[in-house]
Parts: sequence; structure tokens; C-alpha cells
Amino acid sequence: MSNQMRLLIVEDSQARIDWFINEFREHSLTIVKTAKEAIELVTKYKFDVIFLDHDLEDVHYKSLLDYGVACKEGTGYEVAKHIKNSINDAVPVIVHSMNYAGTENIKSVLANAIHIPFGMFDKSIIIKKK
Repeated sequence: MSNQMRLLIVEDSQARIDWFINEFREHSLTIVKTAKEAIELVTKYKFDVIFLDHDLEDVHYKSLLDYGVACKEGTGYEVAKHIKNSINDAVPVIVHSMNYAGTENIKSVLANAIHIPFGMFDKSIIIKKK
């Protein structure tokens, strides 16, 4: 399929993952739930679009409970820093997090990142067929 795009989905919620699978089934999807997995992929493989959540696999929430502050390690922000220094540095990044402070951190690192909160997507605008 020549108009199939390679999408990286960085998301830890299974309900959201199921939505992405359903909505973008005609494309090649790579789905990961942790920052560590995402970092490994963005440094090795080229994607056409990256969907990036900020709060991943309870790391962010645990840090808030333990320290009363948000940590950036293990979050979408950490992934963004690796995207910036990878072969995906010019790839469009859709930040779909509901965490607005985290989103602003990501956007401060990636000039090509835009914020579209989950549930507000218009698939026809986000994914343009080649």
C-alpha cells in the first residue's frame, strides 16, 4: 500500500491504544508504552508521524506522589529530547497528552510538535496520504 504511513504511538492507556489501532488501521503502527521503548525506536527507525503522550507507565504519577513534584525522566519530555537528536528530528509530533504543563515542556524541545488533546483529533487533517 503506497499511501501507508509509518506511525509511532507512544501511549500507556490500553483504551487509547485500542482507539489508535481502530482509527489508523490502514497505516503501519508501532505502539510502545514506555519512554525507554520509545527512545530505543526513535534512535533506530524513521517514522512519518509520532503521537506522543507525556505521562507514561505510572512514572510521572509515582513521582508526584513520592516527591510532590513532576519528574521528567520516563515521560514524553524525555522522549522528545531524544527525538530532537535523532533521525526523526523533523518528523511531525502530535502531543496528545491532557497534561498541559508536560505538553509545554515537550513543545519547548521540539519545534515541530503540536498539541492536540486526545479525543480532539481530526484524522483527515493529521494524516495526509502520500
